[in-house]
Amino acid sequence: NEDARLDKQMNRAEQSRAEQERIKPLFAYLVENFRSHVSLDEASGIAHMTPNAFCKYFKKITRKTFMETVIEYRLNYATQQLVQTDKPISDISFESGFGDVSHFYKMFKNKMHQSPLNYRKNFMREFDGAEIKASAWNFAYTKCSRRRRLAGVFKINYLIIR
Repeated sequence: NEDARLDKQMNRAEQSRAEQERIKPLFAYLVENFRSHVSLDEASGIAHMTPNAFCKYFKKITRKTFMETVIEYRLNYATQQLVQTDKPISDISFESGFGDVSHFYKMFKNKMHQSPLNYRKNFMREFDGAEIKASAWNFAYTKCSRRRRLAGVFKINYLIIR
């Protein structure tokens, strides 16, 4: 009974390695192309499967549909662009691979529970707050003795939070 269980586990591990080798080129294709046109036919061709079989296989392996994964890659890229650049949201939408801005807004809001503009504003607000706290800490740390430092940081943080 114990031997059968071990054989089953080893067989699963071998299948898992084989599946990883089969799916690696698909993720390479996604990374290379998610910002432009991603084709189900091309992806299924890379996996040497029919589109229907590929969709079932991909969902079994990743627990997401192929298009959910593509959209996730695009939204992750868009999120990075929103916080790292001051590009217009429409430009970010197109650069992320979305063909239409309204679809981008809908997908972004569905995932992030806020619009891209609000996401950017909220991130900047939080970032500015963290930056103020960090600079207050550095000032208090370098200008005071240990006891005064702790008291000063408390006062400065209290003023910032209020």
